[in-house]
Amino acid sequence: MWPGLIGWQLFNTKREVKRFNRRAHAIALRPAEPGLEPRREEFIETEVLEVAPLPGLIDRDGEPIDAQVIEREVRKQEAELRKKKPRVLGRQRILAQRFDDRPSKSHHSWRPLCHASTTEIWHACLARVRAFRVRFAAASAKFRAGRLDAIFPDWSHRPSTYVRGLLGAT
Repeated sequence: MWPGLIGWQLFNTKREVKRFNRRAHAIALRPAEPGLEPRREEFIETEVLEVAPLPGLIDRDGEPIDAQVIEREVRKQEAELRKKKPRVLGRQRILAQRFDDRPSKSHHSWRPLCHASTTEIWHACLARVRAFRVRFAAASAKFRAGRLDAIFPDWSHRPSTYVRGLLGAT
């Protein structure tokens, strides 16, 4: 079983590390005369590294919690969640769905065309959207008819000619 977060504590409770104190060595080198530099061994320090257990992984007695206990608690919480919300999709159902599917029923309202402060501005925005759709539909009809030089309205993308070639269009 993978030991999880407490594995580091189990396998490396204390560890001695030696490090060279460069700053103290550089300070000692400044006043030293050539040939009388301090020995590097005098600036090697030994430190003991101890990993403190995470607060959430310590029981009331101060002992680390076993990974099996944590796994049992997680399973219990998941079971309670399934009782409250039985329609959670889960990994299998998510992978079974098509990536481009939409929900059949949505409780969300449509996104507004524009955020206008007056109805006149909103109607002007609606007119621009409708004009854009008419221009795009006309250009798309020409393009599908084989006129690759059809001009699409600004801020729109025409279909790729490469894709049309794959679909058998001329």
